[in-house]
Amino acid sequence: MRCPAQSTIYCVIWSATIMDSIFSLQTILDLARHQSDTAATNLTKLNAEHTRATSTLSMLIKYRDEYQTRFRQNAASYMDASALRNFQEFMLKLEEAIEQQRKLVARAAHDRDAGLSEWRARQRQVKAFDTLADRQRAEAHRKQARQEARAADEWASMHALRLRATN
Repeated sequence: MRCPAQSTIYCVIWSATIMDSIFSLQTILDLARHQSDTAATNLTKLNAEHTRATSTLSMLIKYRDEYQTRFRQNAASYMDASALRNFQEFMLKLEEAIEQQRKLVARAAHDRDAGLSEWRARQRQVKAFDTLADRQRAEAHRKQARQEARAADEWASMHALRLRATN
């Protein structure tokens, strides 16, 4: 920001006033932005975890379906009891793995949703502090403008008095 006044002393006063008001919220605003960035990074990780869990679930389901298809094709030909028992045991274990993976996907989705809520809350917080800082800057500018107007009026009065005194 540039000082609107022509006089150096007014610029010093203006700068001090503006800087005091701006710095009072800057630390809080920086912290809020850092927390928002951290929440965004966490959300990215949670999205990746959910994507991985969903991909693994899809792979397990696809593998189960392919294995069942091969079994049906082979069942048309003769299959002994031992092979049938092995297939059933394998399918049970595969179904257990699929169920565990579904739980992981549900937990990952829940964590992702919680991370999204956290990020949104942090974004709202940053926006609120930004708005507050903007209001504070605007008030500082109004205050400075009033001070400059008063100083200009005083200078004009003093100048007028000097002119009268010399006349």
